[in-house]
Amino acid sequence: MPRTYSLARLMLAVTIFCMLCGLATRFPAVLLMCAPTTFVLVLLASLSRRPAVLSLLSFIAAAIVFVIAPALGYELFGYPHNWWERYRDDAFLPALAALLVGGTILLYEVSSERM
Repeated sequence: MPRTYSLARLMLAVTIFCMLCGLATRFPAVLLMCAPTTFVLVLLASLSRRPAVLSLLSFIAAAIVFVIAPALGYELFGYPHNWWERYRDDAFLPALAALLVGGTILLYEVSSERM
């Protein structure tokens, strides 16, 4: 069966895209911090059979690590001396947490599918 798309869905997608572009222009630092985690979440959700569960659990893991990342980064790597080290603690550690949790869920889906 051919898929049909409604004008309402198209307008909703365009509106959300425009709002995200406006937020990215107004707050570029937030975009830079959220970009790696968003990329990981979208990539893993597209590969999953249950993308809502995977996205929710990966987002929770990323949010928890984002809260504890400064302390964890200071313990693992020392105090940040430049912008790159600060960016590593604020952006890449939550993306790594989302990747680990989402990858674990994907591996579970694949292994349960074979049984």
